[in-house]
This record gives sequence, structure tokens and C-alpha cells, in this order.
Amino acid sequence: MSATPVKVYGPPLSTAVSRVLACLLEKQLQFELISVDMSKGEHKSPYYLKIQPFGQVPAFQDDSITSSSQEQYAATYQRNMLTTVT
Repeated sequence: MSATPVKVYGPPLSTAVSRVLACLLEKQLQFELISVDMSKGEHKSPYYLKIQPFGQVPAFQDDSITSSSQEQYAATYQRNMLTTVT
């Protein structure tokens, strides 16, 4: 059974998004980058506001939680993965 990759929403060239992606790559976690065009107001769309109610980027989503503290979540996720592997 493969894990569903987390989804990272934001402009691909954003430094904030880059920090999140660097963390996920360092932790070797699977992810899907979903581009958000802020110049078109996509971060204020009803769809995006369901994911990130404040319209901030990046946003981070997996099957169980949505979080705006992506780096902390990735570190916690990996730590939990390491402690559950036998």
C-alpha cells in the first residue's frame, strides 16, 4: 500500500513554497505541487479558502489534516514514520 502524497498549494517560484518543498525533499516525502496563481486571485477562490481559510500560501494538505506550518508537520510526519517502522 503506497502513501498518498501530501499536496502543497502555492506559486512554484515563491520562496515560502520553496522552503516547504526543500523540507519535503530533504525528508524524502512524496508530495504533489499544485500551482496557485496569486495574480489571478486563485488564493482567494472559494475552493482555495476551504483549504487555507486565510488565503495564505503555501497551503499544505493530506488526507488527515490541513496545516499552514508545513515544515513542522513534515518533521513530525517523518518522526512518526520512523517510530512506527519495525
